[in-house]
Amino acid sequence: MARSNSIPLLAGCLMVAAMFCLVQAGSECTVKTYKFTVFQQMNEPAEIEVFPKGMIYQNAATKTEVASSDLYATFSGLYFTFGKSRTTNILQDVSNILFVDLEEEGGTFGNDARLYTRSQWYTSRKDQDLRSQTAAIVGGSKGLAGAYGTIEFTLVKGNVYRCDGVFSLCN
Repeated sequence: MARSNSIPLLAGCLMVAAMFCLVQAGSECTVKTYKFTVFQQMNEPAEIEVFPKGMIYQNAATKTEVASSDLYATFSGLYFTFGKSRTTNILQDVSNILFVDLEEEGGTFGNDARLYTRSQWYTSRKDQDLRSQTAAIVGGSKGLAGAYGTIEFTLVKGNVYRCDGVFSLCN
C-alpha cells in the first residue's frame, strides 16, 4: 500500500522539477526593445505590380522625408482588397522590412534580417490612403527572429509616410 501512495508523490515531484527547469530556461531571456523611424517613399501605381484586387510593392524607406536621403530599409509586400465599410476600403497587407545593416556589420539588423508585418490598411472610398495607419510586427528572420511590436504610419506629404516602429526581441 505504501508503494502505490508513493507513485503519485513521485509523479508530482517530477512535475514540479520539470516546471522549475522550464522556468529556469525561460529566465535566461533578456528582452531588448528597439525603436526606429524611417520615411517610406510610396511608389506610384505605375511602379507597382497590380493584379485583380491587389498589388505587390517594394518601397524605399529613407532617413528623412526626402527621397534622395540615405536608404535605411526596404518595405516589400502585397496587399489585397478585403472589404468595405460605409466610408473606407479595407485592405489586408502582408509585408517585410529589410534593413540596411544599421549596427555593427553582421549585427541584429544585418545578414538580410527582416521584420514581418501584418495589417489592415484603410483607404477612402476614392482610394486615398488615410493619414494614419498601424501595422503589427509579427516576427522576423535571422537576428530579428521572434520580434513583436508595432509600426505607426503617418502621412507626411504626398506619398511619404513617417514610420515609427517599436519592437522587442528576446536575446
